[in-house]
Amino acid sequence: MAATTTRAHLRSVPGRIARTCKLGAALHLLLRGGLRESGWFESHRLRRAVDAELRPLPWYTYACTSFLDERLHSGLRVFEFGAGNSTLWYAARVREVIAVEQDRRWAAEAAATPNVTLVQRRDPQGYANEIRLHGFFHLVAIDGVDRPACARAALETLHPDGVLLWDNAERDDCRRTVPELFEAGFRELPFEGPLPIVTEFIRTSLFYRPGNCLGI
Repeated sequence: MAATTTRAHLRSVPGRIARTCKLGAALHLLLRGGLRESGWFESHRLRRAVDAELRPLPWYTYACTSFLDERLHSGLRVFEFGAGNSTLWYAARVREVIAVEQDRRWAAEAAATPNVTLVQRRDPQGYANEIRLHGFFHLVAIDGVDRPACARAALETLHPDGVLLWDNAERDDCRRTVPELFEAGFRELPFEGPLPIVTEFIRTSLFYRPGNCLGI
C-alpha cells in the first residue's frame, strides 16, 4: 500500500511541477507585459489612474478603455456622472465633455480643460438631474452616487444612437437596473478584468442599441 501510494505520488509530481511552471510563466508575462505596459505600476504608486507615460486614464477596466479608445471621435458629446482623470481622457478624444461631481478637488482639477464643463452638485437629486440641463449626449458614463437614478435621467438625454457606460456593473445597484435597460431596448457588452491602481477585478459595461455611435 505504501509503495502504491509512493508511486502515485511520484507520478503526480511532474504534473504539479508543470502547473507551477505554467503559473510562474503566466505571472512573469503578466508582470513583464500587460501590467507594465498598461502603466498599472505607475497608477498603483501614484494612486491615480494613469498609463505608463503618466497620462490620465479612466478608472475603468483596461479592456473597456482600450475598446473606447478605438471608437471615440471628435464629433461626440459625453456626459459624466463623476469627474476625474476620465474627464481629461475623454476631453482629448471628443468634442465636448460635461461632468457633474460632488468632490470639490476633482471638480477643480477637471474644470481647467477647454472643452470641459464641470458642475459641482453635492445633493444627490441635483447630481442626478444635472444631465437634464445640457441637451443630448452620445455617451453617458455612470460612475458616481445614486447610479440607478443617474441611469434613468440619462435615458431621457441620450441621442437615438447613444450609449450608456456603467462602471462597477457587477454591483447590485446595476444588476437591479439592468431589466429596465433591457426593456428600453439596450443590450449589455461587459468588460471584466483589471483596472488601474487596485488589485481587484471589476466589470465595466456598455449598454447599447442597434445603430449606435460606437459601432457595436
